[in-house]
Amino acid sequence: MTIRAAHVGMVLGGFAVGVASTSPMPTEYAFVIVGSRVGTLFTSGVVGAVLGALVAVVVATRLRARLGLAMSAVSGLTLLAIGPVVGSSPFVLYTNGIGVGLLLGGLAGLSGASDRARLQTALAAGVVGGLLLAGPLDQYRHSTAVPRRYADYLPEPPHNTDLLALAFLAVTAIVVMVALQSGDFDASSESSPDRRTRPLVVGLVLPVLGLLLYWQLVRAIDALGTGPAVQDRWILGVALVPVVIAAAVWLENRTGTVLLAATAFIAASEGAQTAWFTDSWLWLLVPAALVALGAALGRVLPQPLFGIAALALVAVSAVFDTAPWDNVYTGAVVLLLPAAAAFTLTASLPSSAPVVTTSLAGPAAFAIPLTADFGWTAYAPLKGGDSALEPSAWDGMSTAAPVVAVVACGLAIAYLQRRPAP
Repeated sequence: MTIRAAHVGMVLGGFAVGVASTSPMPTEYAFVIVGSRVGTLFTSGVVGAVLGALVAVVVATRLRARLGLAMSAVSGLTLLAIGPVVGSSPFVLYTNGIGVGLLLGGLAGLSGASDRARLQTALAAGVVGGLLLAGPLDQYRHSTAVPRRYADYLPEPPHNTDLLALAFLAVTAIVVMVALQSGDFDASSESSPDRRTRPLVVGLVLPVLGLLLYWQLVRAIDALGTGPAVQDRWILGVALVPVVIAAAVWLENRTGTVLLAATAFIAASEGAQTAWFTDSWLWLLVPAALVALGAALGRVLPQPLFGIAALALVAVSAVFDTAPWDNVYTGAVVLLLPAAAAFTLTASLPSSAPVVTTSLAGPAAFAIPLTADFGWTAYAPLKGGDSALEPSAWDGMSTAAPVVAVVACGLAIAYLQRRPAP
């Protein structure tokens, strides 16, 4: 197997998309209007991810020329370079979102060449790696300056230009242009634009639904303290799963398989961003290597149901949430989730560029928990609130919901596998 500049560019660009999509944003920019948390729709971190998903699907659907797609990717990289220079701000929230959209949409469009399966595999592997490593990378950068046990109690240090991030973005842009000049992105093998209406509709509706659900969650949290209740529980997030399944079935042939794979990844990885951190950069290489292994196996053995089974195991391991058994979940997140997620996504490829775009933008745009237990406490664990569910029953439901979501996606994938290949 020959590795060309196009494959390297897809991996690097996908990694930039994954990291930028989940970059931490300060919460003080959310504002309240008449107690409805309308500001969440404009200034929360999820807004940037949703904006990126919307821009990406439009770019992947409407742009056809290779030069235009490459320029979109390079323009996205340029916008992403603003963040490392300026730091966190409401302005960067929008430039990051648009940059992610231009980059992901451009790369997804370029992946529709004759080498579509391998190019999309490289792009998916890069995005999965970026999504899983964004949190640990951010914590690692902070731990090099401040001991981890003190980091939460100290003010944010002054922002310094991130030269390493700028260099990474510059190298990615150079590799993409070299691949374009060398002819790695040949003529697209995808269908004509008149068959892209359904992917465009799905790509526009699902991110907006994710934002509205997130807004409802924020409103529910903000409502605490206005009455006697100091605890509440959230189960509306599970509504996202049947909607995604219906959208995947509505898409042509098997193209929706990768969308279901991404949804299973989202369900299985609840809490994965905070499950572990490291003070050693060597440990950061472990998930990256496992993502590469999973992506390679996904191309050799394109059976996404095997990956669904592994993701279900990750979801089940969340039941071990107290010491010393919580190491079981940490081990599943660090060692099994990267390979399983990459395998499931890449085994579901190839697909159409707009569907790939929506699928890879989904993990950040659908940043809502399927279930959540929230409330205000200072010195004691949360205790009984207004819910009729007993704590033991709730714990079982909150653990079962991701497992059921993963299994439901697997059943839908099994149904789609009976359709003709795209």
